[in-house]
Amino acid sequence: MWALPQVDVRILWGASWGLTGVLAHFVHRRFTFDNHKSVAWTLPTAVPVYAGSLLGSSFTIGWLAATFPEAVYWMGVANMLAWGVLIWLAMRTFVFQFTPIKARASQEPQEK
Repeated sequence: MWALPQVDVRILWGASWGLTGVLAHFVHRRFTFDNHKSVAWTLPTAVPVYAGSLLGSSFTIGWLAATFPEAVYWMGVANMLAWGVLIWLAMRTFVFQFTPIKARASQEPQEK
């Protein structure tokens, strides 16, 4: 907040959240889950997850900043962690539809 003291914390939070959401999609695709779903499926499906989390996390950071103004940094960390877990669950379930026990065609035993 020291760099832009006149800007509402929710605006700063939203801009950062949007940028990192796009980056996170490709990190999840590459490292966290897998890429068995096409980008044509995962990116548009991820948009509502990130939009909903943007609205929710912006609301909660605004409330936390008003309630705990002396600890807005730590409240931001807590807010980010809580929403991060919710996003991870939504990405795993709805976007990437990840199931670790499901064998992919390349993992199934080949007949000789």
